[in-house]
Amino acid sequence: MRAAFLASYNATFIIKVKRPPVVGETVKAYGMRVEHGGKGSNQAIGLRRLGDEVSVIAGVGNDSFGRAAVEKWIAEGVGVEHVVERGATGMAFVFVLEDGSNMIAISPNANEELDIRHVEDAFSAINADAFAAVLEVSPDVALEALRLEAKSGVKTFLNPAPAVPIPPESLEGITAITPNETELKIMAGLSPDSPADVEQILLSYARHVEVAAVTLGERGCVVAYMGEVKRVPAYRVKAVDTTGAGDAWNAAFIHYYMAGLDPFESAAMANAAAAYLVSRQSGKEDLVENLPTEIDLELFIKERLSYHN
Repeated sequence: MRAAFLASYNATFIIKVKRPPVVGETVKAYGMRVEHGGKGSNQAIGLRRLGDEVSVIAGVGNDSFGRAAVEKWIAEGVGVEHVVERGATGMAFVFVLEDGSNMIAISPNANEELDIRHVEDAFSAINADAFAAVLEVSPDVALEALRLEAKSGVKTFLNPAPAVPIPPESLEGITAITPNETELKIMAGLSPDSPADVEQILLSYARHVEVAAVTLGERGCVVAYMGEVKRVPAYRVKAVDTTGAGDAWNAAFIHYYMAGLDPFESAAMANAAAAYLVSRQSGKEDLVENLPTEIDLELFIKERLSYHN
């Protein structure tokens, strides 16, 4: 499978704290590192690790972080012919708490410099079977590109992160949307802590896309497809750091869905990929170094089956 990814890249500053600061407070961090990041970049590398041909359509800065991004993509075997260098590279700041949970703030910078003409020209040149996007790039450009590619018959995947309000009918014809629980509520115009029924919100989007899935962390995910709604359980692991779990999940979901698995089977494999990632991050290497290959996932699942038997 050949995929084109409208990808974001962020130089990512990961800061470990016992708890997040409140307004006006300074807290002491007990670990910090800088690594490759950006949801789109992580997912593109994740797809490549799983054996797919991947090219990124991306904007990076004309700076050391941008050069490092391109070098990393090349080292991973990801196509970089359609990367634009201008301005400053995107930045992300991740606070990781003791239980492995995280909070993230991003400064998009060059990620928002791409226009629809560049994206369309790049996609035509790549001649891909699938087109995927996140919203760390310009949301308007990402959504327009997804709608255009969907009309042409290409399989299209949207991970709406960071989320913005998106009316369900505006996603008509897109293959799959894969928000997490918070993102789904924001898409629907609700506050992140709204008590609204997540499955009912998901169904409102499922009427307009082929597959609607919402990830729920350690509770797995819920998938709506062809009028059927199923909860797919997560793998139980000790989470060291949940940063990037959604990226591992999305890369695996796209890979296995394009390989012919149904959405529920694809989601189960995606749950395995997320569990694999969060249980292996040591803080001594980049998140992307822990994104799994197909062999990694086969062994991971086999180990879990042996344990439970």
